[in-house]
Amino acid sequence: MYYKKRPELMKLVEEFYRAYRALAERYDNATGVLRQAHRTMAEAFPNQVPDSKGLNERASKAEAEVQTLKEALTKLDAEREASFLQYQQCLDKITNLENNISHAQKDAGELNERATKAEIEAQSLMRELAKLKAEKEDTFLQFKQCLEKISDLEGKLLHAEEDSRRYNEHADKAEREVETLKEVLAKLTEEKEAAAVQ
Repeated sequence: MYYKKRPELMKLVEEFYRAYRALAERYDNATGVLRQAHRTMAEAFPNQVPDSKGLNERASKAEAEVQTLKEALTKLDAEREASFLQYQQCLDKITNLENNISHAQKDAGELNERATKAEIEAQSLMRELAKLKAEKEDTFLQFKQCLEKISDLEGKLLHAEEDSRRYNEHADKAEREVETLKEVLAKLTEEKEAAAVQ
């Protein structure tokens, strides 16, 4: 917006300057004509004071025109200063806007870099999470298999303990039978020996 207004401000300043120069030239010309008229009258009538009605009217008209020119020049001067001030303010504002745009672009670049870095980190974390989830599922499956194996081994151990208990009972019973048989055999041996002696 301010870039578009810059050529218009330059054109306005140039127009004011040209008008100022034109009025200054008119003022100089009018002043020169008035002075020339006074010199001519002084040379033509060295002993007379130029006090005629026509001369007074011309002098009054010239003075009025000079006053008008002075006022116009003053007004143009003020407008020119105001235009230059406005132009300078516009340039300052443009500079500020350009600086703000530059800072905004820099901030946007930094934010974009941070966003890209965050996205990369998020993707890495998601991959790590998926890996941990898979490992968790594998660990849970292994744990379940271990529990099943432990349960199976406990069942086998229970059966083995029952078999061992039965085997112990059979062994005890067999040992008792062996002892009994030994006693019977010893008794029979004694009886046989006693019979042989008789």
